[in-house]
Amino acid sequence: MRFAVISDIHGNLPALDTVVEDAGRNLTDGFLFAGDYCLGNPYPDGCIARMRELAGQYVCHAVRGNQEAYFERMPEDEAARTDGNGQIIYWCHRNILPENLEYILKLPNRLCFQCQGRSVHMTHSSADFIADSELRKWSPSKLLKRYGGSFAVPEELKKDMGHYFQTDRQFQERLAELPEGIYIFGHSHIQWSYMSENRKKVLINPGSCGLPVDCVADGIPYTMLEITDTGEVSLEERRVSFDMDRYLALFRKSVQCREVPVWSRLIMKQLETRKEYISLFLQYMEEYAGEMGELRRPFPLPVWERGFERWYRTLFGEEAV
Repeated sequence: MRFAVISDIHGNLPALDTVVEDAGRNLTDGFLFAGDYCLGNPYPDGCIARMRELAGQYVCHAVRGNQEAYFERMPEDEAARTDGNGQIIYWCHRNILPENLEYILKLPNRLCFQCQGRSVHMTHSSADFIADSELRKWSPSKLLKRYGGSFAVPEELKKDMGHYFQTDRQFQERLAELPEGIYIFGHSHIQWSYMSENRKKVLINPGSCGLPVDCVADGIPYTMLEITDTGEVSLEERRVSFDMDRYLALFRKSVQCREVPVWSRLIMKQLETRKEYISLFLQYMEEYAGEMGELRRPFPLPVWERGFERWYRTLFGEEAV
């Protein structure tokens, strides 16, 4: 069996279609989706519909991500809410068809299935398997600090991560506690994998195809997993060519960009630079709101928009257009 392992699509339908097409050319038998299908890019409903279509054509398994959980906590007065923080959540909720919303909300948080005698475990975050062994060291915000204005060389990043996991005591302790099996997750937006010396324990993070903020300049990631009839496992970490400039031109014309301008411009800048800025922006907003004497949380929309314009101009030296 050959599976395409995909995570963190974040509403980017052209990216999803690109990796699905590549997986088809690589003779995939199925798809494993590790969560975060919405929020960020302007095509959340299309992404869910595409997943449902694939589930009717291939062997598919999917789990929920942290983004899907937002839709369980929608305020009753959603239509009247005008805070900046939740704009993208409210917009997505209004623009996902009820049957597609029902589909993602019924997905499990964790699942396990058997394939060729191997146990395959799926969840959205590695924390469910190895505590904070990944995220305390490897996250998009930490990569931003590491690389700054430069880009990561994929081979060097892979080598550095491999050395870290091989030598980190906490990771090795958590790994020793895991039963034999294949463990699939996403969330960090960084593609990596690890296979124990006896090849009985395999960890796979396919990265984010829809919001690649791993400081790698080109391509969008996913991972091919093959499990043979005898239970042998092989992996291929793929990074597929994607015309980001063309996609950003589509994004700028989208309804989301018009109706949710701050989040949209923030996501577009991340896609353009391949770097994560949300954490920096939210940190800045706390400082800005304090200067303005604004105590309300979530941030009122006017404060949110003014703060974003000032933050963007300060950090990038240009207007947020």
